Amino acid sequence: MLFRSAQGRKESINLAFQGAVARQLLYKGQEVGGIQMWRFRDGTSVSAQVQLLTFMVGGFGGKEATTGTLNGVPVAVVENAQGSQIAGVGFLTGTDMILVWSQGGEAAQRLAVTYMAAAGVEGVVPEATASPSAS
Repeated sequence: MLFRSAQGRKESINLAFQGAVARQLLYKGQEVGGIQMWRFRDGTSVSAQVQLLTFMVGGFGGKEATTGTLNGVPVAVVENAQGSQIAGVGFLTGTDMILVWSQGGEAAQRLAVTYMAAAGVEGVVPEATASPSAS
């Protein structure tokens, strides 16, 4: 995948990220979903970040992601990922791209809002009191 850099050049997706981490999410000892976080390299344009968000969430789901807002934050969403009941929600924090997933759209949205608040996304207050932990 190519994207347009801040300098207007076409760049490889590998040049957009410094690194990534993925974790399984557990609540009371049970798997409730997962999270992936990619850190953007300095100089990755906002338009490239948005483009990559939609591309990566769609890649996770095995189909085209839809875009919208959740709690006032732009997101990319995929339902029934890879033909399963898994839903994924991705968002940007300024330095990072976050993708959370869980069984069903409502659960994935609750996780996304929780992580938006934890990441300090302005104006986001978690709706759920549950606090999944990464393992």
